[in-house]
Amino acid sequence: MNAAEGTALKDIDGIQQKAKARMVEALGGSTSDIELSALPDLELNGCHFLRATHRARPGTQPGKFAVLPDQRVVDSFAKDGASAEVILRACGAQAPATWWASIVTSFGGVGGVLVDGEHAPSAIRKIRQAGEEFAPPALVATGADRTITFYVMNYEEELPYKVQARLPKGGGFEVTRTAMRPDSK
Repeated sequence: MNAAEGTALKDIDGIQQKAKARMVEALGGSTSDIELSALPDLELNGCHFLRATHRARPGTQPGKFAVLPDQRVVDSFAKDGASAEVILRACGAQAPATWWASIVTSFGGVGGVLVDGEHAPSAIRKIRQAGEEFAPPALVATGADRTITFYVMNYEEELPYKVQARLPKGGGFEVTRTAMRPDSK
């Protein structure tokens, strides 16, 4: 794990054990079945990220973990967006829109794959068939509130979704996910 940016990780072994134990709690097996890898592209403002895969269950969705500057560990298993809110508040103040979209996709209960304008022509085609034009993630600040709008693709359903997440200054985190069907406009 790279601790070059921001806060150094103080107890990497303990953090890795927490992540492995949480993965086992969610999927079963033993901690020796879990493989961890760093996600250096997401590291920002003292937040570090790990991806956990289950070697004994290769078809399962990987877990993701964020280690916050205060050394708290949050995971991607909460489907209510609570983990995304904690990460955005701890590390997202000056973050770009693509980073926010990645965090909301991975930790906000959204599901799917963030649509990238350069590498997802089939997703962009489906968005257009639904009557919208693809746009990269857009982060708008209204006073102290922030709203991010972006697209994800659920490849199992062959369906793109428009996602809007709002982080009000006063607390709470709201995520809406709207299916983009060809007949939705």
